[in-house]
Amino acid sequence: MLRFHLVTEVAELAAMRAAWEDLMGRSDMDEPMLAPDWMLAWWRGFGAQGRALRAALFFDGPRLTSSA
Repeated sequence: MLRFHLVTEVAELAAMRAAWEDLMGRSDMDEPMLAPDWMLAWWRGFGAQGRALRAALFFDGPRLTSSA
């Protein structure tokens, strides 16, 4: 069953690093801008400017299947 989770804090997104890296390892998309290091740096830079950032995570059971 697909489950949606909305992330609103960078610390919560950083805590998903292992699941995120696992997702990237299973993905055919080899885009640096989809990797945790890039996205977390982007979030810290833009979020520090007072923006309310969000990330959408989708899980199939306990496994992360997509993020946006």
